[in-house]
Amino acid sequence: MGCMNSKDISPEMKEQGKHSAAIDKVIRADKKKYDRTVKILLLGAGESGKSTIIKQMRIIHSGGFPIDERRQTRAVIYSNMIVAFKLLIEIMEAENISFEHEATEPLAHFIQSSEADVECDEAFTDIKVREAVKTMWEDAGVQKAVARGHEFALHDNLH
Repeated sequence: MGCMNSKDISPEMKEQGKHSAAIDKVIRADKKKYDRTVKILLLGAGESGKSTIIKQMRIIHSGGFPIDERRQTRAVIYSNMIVAFKLLIEIMEAENISFEHEATEPLAHFIQSSEADVECDEAFTDIKVREAVKTMWEDAGVQKAVARGHEFALHDNLH
């Protein structure tokens, strides 16, 4: 009589009610998460920093990048560096820019014979390549070619 059910609820109905409540809880949690999601539309010309902004936001708000993604990015940077130095050597040859130190020239030949493997997890571990790049970078002739990089298709990030 009154506000109470006159029949007992079957165990099957109780189980369905619990299951429904669990689903409702998941839906509420998903909605709360969705409502907190901020979507950003970044517009701009190529090479204007859109990807950089996203990466910085990810570092600041998401705790950075996973280890496997760091390895992959490191390998891409290594590859880009080798390609850029090969191009730099070609520019120096085409423009008759000589190395300040004669000892740098064999290093340039070594870099030209090096292959940049983007699939490799061990980027920057070849000490010979690392030292060759470092020594070449310190050469005044290389710096002269870098300063004229805007005249050629030299990557901006080599500066």
